[in-house]
Amino acid sequence: MSKNISGFFLTINAGSNDWNYQIKDLAKAVKNVIGDINISINQDALPDKRSYQVDFSKFQKLGGGFYPKGSLQETVEELYRSLVNNKFKDKEFRNSNFMRLKVLQDHIKNNRMNENLEWML
Repeated sequence: MSKNISGFFLTINAGSNDWNYQIKDLAKAVKNVIGDINISINQDALPDKRSYQVDFSKFQKLGGGFYPKGSLQETVEELYRSLVNNKFKDKEFRNSNFMRLKVLQDHIKNNRMNENLEWML
């Protein structure tokens, strides 16, 4: 359990045990839906030795009907349709608060979170 200013809260991983993908797998799924795009993978990058195997069983138990049910392909297709239907054209979205990295950087900059991504109380 973690403690915040208002009391205790439970921190869990939200997702699906069936959905542990590498970024290149997600990129390929997007390419399958969108079509004529190029995927660039840095072949000179050092190997990433981190493990991304995450256990989502607690979320499945507590999340009720919010547990992911569709496939990766169905989800990418739905996201793409929604972006097209809503005429999404924000070329600066990578600099917005919709990007997790930007939100985390803002928390660190404003001393709400430390470099280990732990909340500062």
